[in-house]
Amino acid sequence: MRLLLDTNVFVRFVDGRLDRDLRDALAASGAEVQISVANLWEIAIKVRLGKLPLRVSPEDLPAFIDSVGFALLTIKAPHVLADVDP
Repeated sequence: MRLLLDTNVFVRFVDGRLDRDLRDALAASGAEVQISVANLWEIAIKVRLGKLPLRVSPEDLPAFIDSVGFALLTIKAPHVLADVDP
């Protein structure tokens, strides 16, 4: 099962505030958990503005993502332009 976490769920995971059902889903055998670079961008902006205290610094998030076995999804121009009407 593939799971793409939104920023709110990812932040709660990082801070250890995720409810049990979601933690179980992320830990389930065969779960492919993915985090978008856009999530990191949003987090960095909110931390810089002082609107988001976070247990892990934004600079350390890519290593954190790797350490917990999640995948980091990059964003490229074709991804952004895929939904543009011709």
